[in-house]
Amino acid sequence: MNSFFMTNLEEALAGDDRDVFIKDLQAAFEQEINCFKAALRRPSTMEEFDQNNASLEVFSNSLSVLEAITK
Repeated sequence: MNSFFMTNLEEALAGDDRDVFIKDLQAAFEQEINCFKAALRRPSTMEEFDQNNASLEVFSNSLSVLEAITK
């Protein structure tokens, strides 16, 4: 993750709308994960499958990190 994103994340988590921000961010991650899951269900080349699978893993891990730092 780049430092710009982390700085904004830290500022948002420290703000008054922390809970709203967390829910919005979680929803965005979940939407991306669902898009990748749908892409994985479509017939594709092995290269597309590998790329989608790698992206899904990144988003899943990001969501886990987000949940850990917001508890």
